Amino acid sequence: MKDSVIYQEILEEGIEKGMEKGRVLEARSILLRLGEKKLGPPDAQVESRLDRIDNAAMLEELTDRMMAGPFTTWAELLSSAD
Repeated sequence: MKDSVIYQEILEEGIEKGMEKGRVLEARSILLRLGEKKLGPPDAQVESRLDRIDNAAMLEELTDRMMAGPFTTWAELLSSAD
């Protein structure tokens, strides 16, 4: 069974999904860590909104915007993504 093409495809797909989830978690962690230093601790609403972002590229983009932009609050940063 482990030698079957279908099994290997399913296994590969699972690995890819796991890697993407790890990338999302890492991107979110970096955004929160740097954001706390620049914008202060996020409130529960901000944390909830960030938890709903499941796209690593979007989280990375928010990190870039925060570092380059004139944002002083989490609300300003997140409104730039809308």
